[in-house]
Amino acid sequence: MDELSQEKKKAALIEGMVRRKQWSMKYKNVEDTVSKLPNREKKQALKILEELVQDGWAEYHKNEECISLKSNKRKDIREFLKEHSDMEDWMLDSLF
Repeated sequence: MDELSQEKKKAALIEGMVRRKQWSMKYKNVEDTVSKLPNREKKQALKILEELVQDGWAEYHKNEECISLKSNKRKDIREFLKEHSDMEDWMLDSLF
């Protein structure tokens, strides 16, 4: 079984947040954000979330217990998903 690239994992995590409409003040608990992942992948997913915050694409809420994507970065996030995700253009258009 081949491993997903770091960019594909990042895209999958962002895609899940976009589908759940985790923008700005519609944040969700960090543990809930990664809850559907296997235990062996959760640590890496948490590192990816931290990377998103450092890159300015996401922000923590409630003492870093919750997270959401920054709505002013929608264009950058859409372009990233267009490059690294398997989502069709029409689906991206409906989510953004």
